Amino acid sequence: MSDGPIKKFKLGKIVASVWENKNENGDSRYSVTIVRSYKKGDEWKETSTFFPEDLPVVARLSERALSHVMLKQEGFE
Repeated sequence: MSDGPIKKFKLGKIVASVWENKNENGDSRYSVTIVRSYKKGDEWKETSTFFPEDLPVVARLSERALSHVMLKQEGFE
């Protein structure tokens, strides 16, 4: 993976990050990570586990990430 995500989408405590990975030919392939932040004591942590009530947000962020990737692949971003 690259040094950092090329785009982040955030709703509340949930973030979808889009990553661009280039192969040896310079072609791009994209991946998406989705995490939820939570606080344990004084420390913030991240998890990829979601409660049922989080799923509409996960779905919305997934759609936004997919749209971004599709635009990148078509050369619009």
